[in-house]
Amino acid sequence: MIPRPIEGPIDYDRGIHADSLRVGSAIFGSLKKVGGYQVFAYNLLKGLAERGHSVTLFVPGEERSRNRAFYNTLPFRAKALPRPSNTLARYFPMALRSYIRYQNTVNRFDIWQIVGSYPAAYIVSTLAGKVPLVLRAYGDDIQKDAGLSYGLRLDRRIEPIIVRTLKKMDRVVALTETIAESYRELDVPLSRIVEIPNGVDSARFSAVSDTAATRRAWQVPSEATLLLTVGRHHQKKGYDSIPRIARILKDQGLSFIWLIVGAGTQQLDGLIRDAQVADFVKTHPAVQISDAEDGLVPKMPADRLVELYQAADIFVFPSLLEGFPRVLIEAMAAGVPVITTDAPGCREVVEHLRTGMVGAAGDDQAIAGHVKELIDDGGLRRRLGDNGLAEARKYDWETVVGQYEDLYRSLVSQTGLVESP
Repeated sequence: MIPRPIEGPIDYDRGIHADSLRVGSAIFGSLKKVGGYQVFAYNLLKGLAERGHSVTLFVPGEERSRNRAFYNTLPFRAKALPRPSNTLARYFPMALRSYIRYQNTVNRFDIWQIVGSYPAAYIVSTLAGKVPLVLRAYGDDIQKDAGLSYGLRLDRRIEPIIVRTLKKMDRVVALTETIAESYRELDVPLSRIVEIPNGVDSARFSAVSDTAATRRAWQVPSEATLLLTVGRHHQKKGYDSIPRIARILKDQGLSFIWLIVGAGTQQLDGLIRDAQVADFVKTHPAVQISDAEDGLVPKMPADRLVELYQAADIFVFPSLLEGFPRVLIEAMAAGVPVITTDAPGCREVVEHLRTGMVGAAGDDQAIAGHVKELIDDGGLRRRLGDNGLAEARKYDWETVVGQYEDLYRSLVSQTGLVESP
């Protein structure tokens, strides 16, 4: 659906019909950031609004005020929680819970879609038993790995809150079997776990673009193989291995440029210099989305990032732990062959030698070997790229939004709480 021009106040309820749902949603954080849960929340809620549902997203009050122009151009409502929202969530949660109960009464929501177990689901769980609650976890709210310094549950104060909160949800969404296992470990009943994957706008990623112009803009020589890694820098992502892998490739005499694009990736610059691959490996901050231009609703992820995917020759993702690595299906949707690891989350998205290449997590030689094989074998690159493109279409947002819609209708019909608008 083509985003409609914004002309004066947005009529969010335009097109609402008798069988439409009133969907409340909540996140704690900035929707404008380009992380996985933000891209998910935006595209899910946008898809629901385009299907004629009335959607209202609640975000921290300070965030709503700071990015007012952005939130005013969204194709669904974005309301502010009382300020300071994060402080209230931590020290005075009852204030936010009272506000959520009031908003639920006023708006008569049929269902709530919550993103994040803590603090969003913790606050909205005050509605348990009154309206169906659906949670899509971030990943780091339910996964825990002390060795990788990863997970909110490492905080002994927060962990029991998350455990109690999960049990109040009517359904929890598992993006992969890895996430489903985390829910089971936290004693969530099997009957409340539903698997729905992440989504991608496959048509947008596969559209033809001027890849030569994109490579020039990113200062990538036309003759160099462009390796791409996208995502924030965190120990669990395995990005520390990239300089070592690049050194192996350099020593083999290969010509390539490896772009690492994401928040905090500049922290790798010292390792890159130490490995003597600064001419081969470049870091870049996350590609932010801008406020809507020409009166159109924003796109997530940004066009500039989509074009970079399309210009890449190989996508490399050496992660050690994931929930659902959205960047892999984005690369696949752009027709780029992917290389990743057998880490949880990654191994569930990519099948070795069918939709990509998979090496042992933490094995630099294995990943380097896969990169060299793809650089040397154009036929294999094309085959894996084509297979990945076909696989990515299974994750199209139209399909994923439909699965959420079916879930909502099932829950609403069970409760009998839906009223005609």
